Amino acid sequence: MKKKTYPLIYAGKKQQFAKSVVVGDMVYLSGFGGRTFETGQVISQDLVEQTKVSMDKIRAALTEAGTSMDNIIKTTIYLKRVEDYELMRQTEKEYWQNMRRVY
Repeated sequence: MKKKTYPLIYAGKKQQFAKSVVVGDMVYLSGFGGRTFETGQVISQDLVEQTKVSMDKIRAALTEAGTSMDNIIKTTIYLKRVEDYELMRQTEKEYWQNMRRVY
């Protein structure tokens, strides 16, 4: 089965791990935290802003791999503080609702 790997690049430097791997018609993503691709830095300590950065990075990686967020079937989210879950989830839901309006 054909496999294609897309490199993870932060601030112009290729990282050790891949941004995404495409195997057949499946796309695997990993490690999309609050750091921006442009600077490699966390843009803010604000959970909402970090969640939006993560979601934008996921959308960009899927677009690069030839698909879209409409085809996501599973996500795993890690939070430093479990008490932040509701705020993250609310932000994620709003993001998805706004994305649907874009398509």
